Amino acid sequence: MDDDRTTGTSASTAGSDADSTVGGNIAGVTNFVVGMVLFLLGLGLMSLGYSEESLWLFFAGIIASSLAFFIPLARREH
Repeated sequence: MDDDRTTGTSASTAGSDADSTVGGNIAGVTNFVVGMVLFLLGLGLMSLGYSEESLWLFFAGIIASSLAFFIPLARREH
């Protein structure tokens, strides 16, 4: 059982890797929640625009739904 846990040398580097992973997970969850809210809002606006025969509400729904896909792609880390 001669692994890195007994020496304690990689414990400090493993902690910093875990911290950066947690930050990445939070950003991913935030992207998902914002995207889902925008997408559902866009669907609702398109539905309302269709039922009220309002072209502006319908186009606002298309824009909101498009932003739901564009924003997470633009914020994606390379």
